[in-house]
Amino acid sequence: MFGSIKGRDSGFTLVELIIVIIILGLLAVTAAPRFLTPQNVQPSLVLSELETLLTELQAKALNDTVEDNCYGLSISSNTLIRENCRTTSNAVDLKGVTIAFTSDGSPATLPLYFNSVGCLGTCGNKIEIRLDDNDSTSICVHEQGYIQKSPC
Repeated sequence: MFGSIKGRDSGFTLVELIIVIIILGLLAVTAAPRFLTPQNVQPSLVLSELETLLTELQAKALNDTVEDNCYGLSISSNTLIRENCRTTSNAVDLKGVTIAFTSDGSPATLPLYFNSVGCLGTCGNKIEIRLDDNDSTSICVHEQGYIQKSPC
């Protein structure tokens, strides 16, 4: 009557479909909150971006051979602003994360500028940048310019 089936029908098995649905469900649970609430940024992400920004500014200051150029950072209305002595560029929105600069326990003056040897201002200043008054989210820029994710 019916001929024998010589080949297997192409398609997905029920097990394969269930596995794909489970993987998509896990992806939706972990990734969806990140995209649905962009106004709430984790301080650790801001901290990583800030560390990258400080390292970039320091590298530019170290590699610049033009006399009297400087590279720094200031804050304006919850925004980190990358500066040199002549222009302002590349603002980073902090999205509600508060930030505090301290130098040996007292408030630091802004803007913070790196000099040609990689130190902040005149070498000898140690600056702590703390987000949301939480010691676990802080960056320390040591006297000789070493940038580290930890309290001073």
